[in-house]
Amino acid sequence: GAGEAPLKENLAAAILMRAGWPEVARRGGGLIDPMTGSGTLPMEAALMASDSAPSLFREYFGFLNWNGHRAEIWERLLKEAGERKSAGMKKLPPIVGYDSDSRGVKNAVVSLERVGLKGFIHFERREFASCVPHPKMKDVPGLVVLNPPYGERLGELRELRPLYANIGRRLKEHFRGWRASLFTGNV
Repeated sequence: GAGEAPLKENLAAAILMRAGWPEVARRGGGLIDPMTGSGTLPMEAALMASDSAPSLFREYFGFLNWNGHRAEIWERLLKEAGERKSAGMKKLPPIVGYDSDSRGVKNAVVSLERVGLKGFIHFERREFASCVPHPKMKDVPGLVVLNPPYGERLGELRELRPLYANIGRRLKEHFRGWRASLFTGNV
């Protein structure tokens, strides 16, 4: 939800690697994050699937001021990385993030612009209970990846039981043949 700490990009990338996202994306399968929060998993998935170099949109690196730094080589590498990303973006499978919290969805949409992914990921306010594959995802089974709330107090844990049961039901009913990966701190 809105109160949860956002997922770090490197952790999101590790979750996606572990979930087999690169292989799913190569097959043309899409990705759905039904509890997207600030949208880190879908954005990282798009960058990964498009062959974007990590930190490609960063302006400054400490080594730029090193004595041995060769600017012409760095510029050539940046140009090549940019070309690889452009080519990869043309082959991007559908990537969707849903969340029941409209503030989270708004923040995710704003972040898309910052990382150069506007128009490549679809974010939408949607309750988990109505989560189904996006119409663009009919042909190839994809990956459902989610980082649900895990509750730290006993009362919260009791409230989460139905949610966790619903996750299983929803996946069985609407995502047959898909791969699912759930990341949680809740044993």
